[in-house]
Amino acid sequence: MIYPQYRAFVVEDIVRLRRRLARAGIPPRCTDDNFIVGTWNIRDFGDLFDDWTENPDSPKRNLRGLAIIAEIVRHFDVVALQEVKRQTTALRVLQERFLGPHWDLMLTDVTAGDKGRQERQAYLFDRRRISPSGLAGEIVLPPTADGDPQEQFDRTPYLVGFQANGEHFALLSAHIRYGDEPAERLPELRRLAHFVAREIRDRAREDAAEEANLIVLGDFNIDRRQGNPLFDAFVATGHVPIGGISVIEDTAPFFQTRGRRVDSRSSRCPPHLHRPLHAAWCCSPIPTARCSMSVAPGRSSRVPTNSRARHFTH
Repeated sequence: MIYPQYRAFVVEDIVRLRRRLARAGIPPRCTDDNFIVGTWNIRDFGDLFDDWTENPDSPKRNLRGLAIIAEIVRHFDVVALQEVKRQTTALRVLQERFLGPHWDLMLTDVTAGDKGRQERQAYLFDRRRISPSGLAGEIVLPPTADGDPQEQFDRTPYLVGFQANGEHFALLSAHIRYGDEPAERLPELRRLAHFVAREIRDRAREDAAEEANLIVLGDFNIDRRQGNPLFDAFVATGHVPIGGISVIEDTAPFFQTRGRRVDSRSSRCPPHLHRPLHAAWCCSPIPTARCSMSVAPGRSSRVPTNSRARHFTH
């Protein structure tokens, strides 16, 4: 769908949105120079009211909403989506009618059970800029050392490999249990952190590892960093928060376990508002001494020291 097909009031929405996006400081997508990764808990993204007007009944999400979502997604090369529902009508219309033929989609099966809420994880990506590497799978925790089964995630994390400008990287999208109290989030955060720190990091040490450059992203339901036991539980295993920001109040921070990207910017928003976040990576390296952090024995992760936090509204 092209802009002349939009209703006049939707075009006015787009103009206002573009002003906000310009203030958000999202860097432009530069061919062979950078790539931009986003994450967005898009909140109950399922069925669609196939009209530009408001639906007095359900579903509430309509074509006007998809036009706004598409405008934001076009600023990314790849975006991880959480809370995609069993019914994928809105997602398919977004991809096929709004984003167009250059955009592709990968998504999981439905996570069954009451805690899974019939949700999926998904990635939308621009094939002109990024392509899948072939790696894809949902995270299933192995048995304990005693052979006992571990409790699995309420909503299964989704690991997918991509390549851009000759570089391979993997994204692991997670949506951590919210619960009635923050303490209820700790077990899932710890299980995810330990799995990445032990299992995936061991693989990353191998030559030609598929997960050598891993970014864990999504909705962790962490509303602040320092002094927060939820944040501490995740970084205690050696994960490096991208951005170099001392205090951040967002519900979906980025974490990186090892990588060669060097210039990132992250955005922040008030907690639990389900707004998109982004980070951009340059493809040219800088000296390791400038911003190296140790994340595992014999490994280092290059992360920026001059990133800025920004609001990113939709």
